[in-house]
Amino acid sequence: MAALAIGLGSTSVSAAEIEAPQFRKGLWNFHRTIERIRDASYGNQVLVQEEMTRCVDPNVAMKAIFASPSIGNCHSTRPERIGNRFVFARRCDFMGPVRTEITVESDVAYTELNVLSVGETPRQDLVVARRIGDCDPTAGYQPSTTSDGFQLSGSSTRKAR
Repeated sequence: MAALAIGLGSTSVSAAEIEAPQFRKGLWNFHRTIERIRDASYGNQVLVQEEMTRCVDPNVAMKAIFASPSIGNCHSTRPERIGNRFVFARRCDFMGPVRTEITVESDVAYTELNVLSVGETPRQDLVVARRIGDCDPTAGYQPSTTSDGFQLSGSSTRKAR
């Protein structure tokens, strides 16, 4: 319920007061779509679609996102909370300087949108995350070594084993 208390306010809060949203550990389903951003008349081009179900603690990923350090010449901005959204005007990560928006639905559901608008290939990475239950090692779901359920390999849909 902490995510509800953090994420559903209706006012903007200063960055110094913002805490990362909290989510429940467990079996989560992640659906990721990476698109190349093109002119409106052409529409975006889907580059990757993948789905992953893994046992994770999303709070680990949130901690890393909210602590986004400066990398080289890229200096991350602090997040701004607007209602149930956390918006980073610029966050430095593996893609480069991105605009990140995390929308918290509850402690068991969120979306994360990262938009890279610099360089030759502007793109957006959308992850829709939903907790679907408790972890059940007998069903083949073991705790993930990554916090968001995805490896950075861009591979196709797969089940954790």
